[in-house]
Amino acid sequence: AGRDLEALASYERAVELMDELVDPMVAAAAVCNRLGRHHHALQWAEQALGHESTHELAYAHRIDALVRLGEHDEAEAVFYMAEHALAEPSAHCYAAIAESLYERSDYDRAGWCLKEALRVEPQMPRVRARLAAVLAATGKPQRALQMYLRDLRDDPGNIDTLLDYGEFLI
Repeated sequence: AGRDLEALASYERAVELMDELVDPMVAAAAVCNRLGRHHHALQWAEQALGHESTHELAYAHRIDALVRLGEHDEAEAVFYMAEHALAEPSAHCYAAIAESLYERSDYDRAGWCLKEALRVEPQMPRVRARLAAVLAATGKPQRALQMYLRDLRDDPGNIDTLLDYGEFLI
């Protein structure tokens, strides 16, 4: 509903009332990342992992916060910690670390991570659009176009994908 501050307050209150619940901590981390409060997102994700060391989304939000803070080496370290701690590969962690690799122009590894994310979770939102950005950056515009169109077919109202696609077309 676009009421991130109210959502964050609700998650914080839920943690106050039942501090052993991990899901409100992870949700608070996600909201903090959306609000640009990456240091707080990092704290929430770390707190959640302190309670449940195998929570996939806590790792993914921690990686996301570190990427947004420019702590790419630390983000990679957390990615490998997640790989070790989780029983199954994590599409969310692959997608999060792919952003770090993309920002550092390591397109081959970013593309590989995004393909792995799709392999693990084929319907994960925005992964094809991010892969399209990698393909465009590596001189494969036809393949990028196909990826953007497929992502838009699956989720035609996604504003972020529409903006990325428009930028690609320009």
